[in-house]
Order: sequence, then structure tokens, then C-alpha cells
Amino acid sequence: MIAILKPRSRLIHTLSMALVLALVQACSTESPTEQPVKFVTVESAVAAAKKGMTIVDVRTDSEWNAGHLQAARHLPLSGLDEALPASNLDRTKPVLLHCQSGGRATRASHQFVAAGFSDVRVLKPGGYAELAQAGLPTAPAGE
Repeated sequence: MIAILKPRSRLIHTLSMALVLALVQACSTESPTEQPVKFVTVESAVAAAKKGMTIVDVRTDSEWNAGHLQAARHLPLSGLDEALPASNLDRTKPVLLHCQSGGRATRASHQFVAAGFSDVRVLKPGGYAELAQAGLPTAPAGE
């Protein structure tokens, strides 16, 4: 049937087929499974912290002042829009986010990804209390 088509019709047919093949190939190609946000257990978070991973505490000022991890940076979720761009955190290195139970850290993770962080880990379930209980060094209240 293609042989009897006019030259212009053959061109349209050829282009249409090429488009269909390109779409089929694009849809069948597996997308990368690597996600910029990973949820980690307390054990994984402790191991990462002991290796020197950047830890960010997104709890409120009053929660931070009641006690925090010595190695953590404090970037409260409520002010993250302003604080994150101004921070000197290395966007190419993994970062571990925590709060009290995982909800705020999860919300903060989206902002970290949008800011260009390629490896964001969220402690969930769990938070500061579980990390402190697992033996990570803490700063006393008010420090």
C-alpha cells in the first residue's frame, strides 16, 4: 500500500511511523530507580552520622534548645525557604534530615531536592529522641 502513496503522503507516513517508534522506545526505556530522597532507619542514620554525614535538624527553635545532636545543623522547617539557600551545605554530598518523628523532615526533603541536593535521607520513623537514645552525642538543653 505504501508503494501507491503519493510522495508527500509517503513522507507523512514515514514521519508518523518514526514518531510512533520513538514514543514506543521512550515509554519502554526504564527510568532510573535512584531517588533523591531515601527514608532510613535509626540504625542507618546512626551509621551515616558516625561516618560524618551532614545532619540537619528541622525542628523548631524551642525543640532545638531543649536538646540536639552535637553534630547537627539547625535549619527549622518554618524558615527553610530563607535559610537553605543561604546555608553553605554541599549539595553534592548526602544529607540526613530529622525532626521529632519524620513528618517535618519529609516535608523539608522536598525543599532540599528543589534546591539541588542529590542525596537526601530522611529519618522516618523516628527523630531526635531515637538518635540520642541510640548513642549519638547530644548537646545539653540551652546550648
